[in-house]
Amino acid sequence: MHIIRPKLAWTFWGDAGDARGELLVSIYVRPHVGHDVVETIDEYMVGLGYRQFFWEGLQVEASLLGGVAWGTNLVDHREYVTPTLFGEVNAGYRFAFFEPGGFFYSGEDVGFYVTPQLGVLCSLGVADIGPRNGKADWFLQGALLLGLSF
Repeated sequence: MHIIRPKLAWTFWGDAGDARGELLVSIYVRPHVGHDVVETIDEYMVGLGYRQFFWEGLQVEASLLGGVAWGTNLVDHREYVTPTLFGEVNAGYRFAFFEPGGFFYSGEDVGFYVTPQLGVLCSLGVADIGPRNGKADWFLQGALLLGLSF
């Protein structure tokens, strides 16, 4: 929901189409978005993680994200600016096109992929945007990654 999440992945062991490991670097951009604890939230983080491919496109990834967030709390109406630290775990399946191990591979240098993911994003106790009024500090999430491989 109005969150921009570019990710860069570098395969540091294994080969495309097989079991392999990837190092992830990501950016989390959530600019002035309606929220259930603050009126609107501005949240910006950078992340570092690892993605493990098990069989064909089946993968699991884990990341640690840190940054800053701010907003006006809906309960006490105070403005909060806070550092943030979140952990994230996602599982998904990479549908690869025009790359090794994917559909329609023809030896091209650039491939395309689509990866639906489901996962959990959880605060690691650093972020404080004021009283939560009983609302959880972890979130189920879904994503559809679109990417290029080269």
